[in-house]
Amino acid sequence: MSQDLTTYTEKAGDTWLSETAARVTFTNVDRPSSTYLYKDFGSGYWLNFEHSFELRVTSNTDLSITFPWMLSNDLADWSTHDASSTMDALYAFLYGVDASNIRLYLGEINNGVATNVSYYTLTVGTSYWVKIARNGTAFNIYIYSDSGLTNLLSTLSLTLTIDSSLAFQYLYAFNSTGSGASGKVVSGYVDSLNLIITTATIAFTTDDAVV
Repeated sequence: MSQDLTTYTEKAGDTWLSETAARVTFTNVDRPSSTYLYKDFGSGYWLNFEHSFELRVTSNTDLSITFPWMLSNDLADWSTHDASSTMDALYAFLYGVDASNIRLYLGEINNGVATNVSYYTLTVGTSYWVKIARNGTAFNIYIYSDSGLTNLLSTLSLTLTIDSSLAFQYLYAFNSTGSGASGKVVSGYVDSLNLIITTATIAFTTDDAVV
């Protein structure tokens, strides 16, 4: 499903985001900023899936943090999820190193406890194509240098602690931190968001096969 981002909803009062059908552009999003762009797919919609999009950071300062993709059953910025004892989420986030480099991480929040895996460093001003996939408790992000998703640069993997049957309602095409030091800003865009629902892989032996 190719997404029309003009059908997604901005948090009321947003001043950092702008959308076309294919792209959400985020401009000078500061760490204390609380802003997001989301779509309600209905309760229990996203369980196992593949989501892909183009990601490009156009400018950055050190210690910036922002979330170009996230799934949750609640509407809130990332810090609100993290501070809660009941909220769950899956996410990819960017952490600014300096004006030229920014790190891409994969993570989850399970009842307010955040877990992140090691990162891949992106170059500011360069486009990357990202595929995020979940199958049960297997959660992976694949980072490519081309839109055809053929030149794989890196894979980050996380074994989820949330229940494998937990599905999500809200997809964020962008989310913010909502806390932290001011003056740590980042700009860029997410483009060509495409969504696929997948079926969990079930292992079986030849004795289970139907002839």
